[in-house]
Amino acid sequence: MISPMEYVKAGLRRIFLIRFDHEDDIIKEVSALAVKERIKCAFILLVGAVSEAHMVVGSLNLKVPPTPMEALLKEERELIALGTLMWNKHKPVVHIHSSLGRGSTVNVGCLRGKCKVYLTLEGLIIEFEGLNCAKVFDENLGVPVTRFLKSNGELIKGIDSGGEGRE
Repeated sequence: MISPMEYVKAGLRRIFLIRFDHEDDIIKEVSALAVKERIKCAFILLVGAVSEAHMVVGSLNLKVPPTPMEALLKEERELIALGTLMWNKHKPVVHIHSSLGRGSTVNVGCLRGKCKVYLTLEGLIIEFEGLNCAKVFDENLGVPVTRFLKSNGELIKGIDSGGEGRE
C-alpha cells in the first residue's frame, strides 16, 4: 500500500542571502553556514556557475534501492539549483538538485561531493520556523528521506490535513 503524501505547516524564520567565491565548495560552505548559524530546516536556491561538479544523473534501472548513475563534470557550466537543508543526528544534510549547462549540453541531477564555484555564485537559504524535521535513511527505499518529528524528536508516523501527527 502506498502511503499518502505527508506535510506540515511552517513559518519563515530567517532568510540568508549568500555569495560564494571562485573555487568555493558549495555543499561544504552551506553545511558550515548551517552549523555556524544553527539552521535546522531550510530551502536553498542557487544561481551561478561551477568549474567542477560531481552529480547523480539518474538511476541505472528502476529498482529499489537504486543504482546511481554518476557524472563528474570538469568544465565550466552555468548552474541553477534548488535544494533542502536538514539534519541527520548531529550533522547537516544538504540535498541539492541542479541543472548544469554548457553550450547545448545540459546535465540535471543531484549534487554529490565536491562542487566548485566558477567565478561567483549567489543564492538564498530560506529557514523555516515551527518545523521539526530530519533526513533519515529509509531502509526500504535505500535513500535518505525527509521525516517530520515531534518536539521531543520522535518520528511522526503520518500527517493529517491539519498538520497534526497521527500514530
